[in-house]
Amino acid sequence: MKLTIMKIWIALLIVLLVNPVNAATIKGTVYNEDLSIQKNSIVEINTSPSQKIIAREGTYSFEVAIGEYTLKAKYLKNNEIFSSFEEKISIKDNGIYNLDLILFPIPTEPISENEVITDNSQNNKKTIFIAFILLILLGATIFLIFKNKSLKDKSKKIEKTEDLEDDLKKVINIIKSHGNRTTQKEIRKELGLSEAKTSLMIADLESQNKIRKIKKGRGNIIILSSQ
Repeated sequence: MKLTIMKIWIALLIVLLVNPVNAATIKGTVYNEDLSIQKNSIVEINTSPSQKIIAREGTYSFEVAIGEYTLKAKYLKNNEIFSSFEEKISIKDNGIYNLDLILFPIPTEPISENEVITDNSQNNKKTIFIAFILLILLGATIFLIFKNKSLKDKSKKIEKTEDLEDDLKKVINIIKSHGNRTTQKEIRKELGLSEAKTSLMIADLESQNKIRKIKKGRGNIIILSSQ
């Protein structure tokens, strides 16, 4: 059981190593040269692999791991190219980092119509995938724990039943050793059990018609039934 759960969490660690959870968020606003917000520019960051998004409302956001990054924004207007300078940022810890970009009409490579844009939703999909895997592994772990507990309880019940059967056999043998008739007090004495447990075993054997109990004074005479 412990080995199985260990395998599950090892698989979880492998998943997390293959798909590491992003540590920080870089976000900001893209402005044009008169400092008004510029919508629909392309913002790129040199992650591995690189990411590009369209800042449709003039804002962008990237989820990144700790490291050094360079960001740049581009925009095409009336066949004129606008571009920001390359802005470097150092991510040293978890958290949110703000970096605004300003576009200027400076020479730069044209924006290709076939340029691949990676929407930020891909990062969200990765996060959702990791959360989904975590839920599956957590559910499997809980299932195995409860299943193992159920098996243990069942095993204990079987062991208890077997122990009871052994004790009942001892009671029968004691009665036989006394010529098929003895007192409940004598049975309890030879078994070395409590009065309560002895009474329960006597009642069990009586319900199985293996013995008869006759009240005599303050005690009981136990007689072995003829089989």
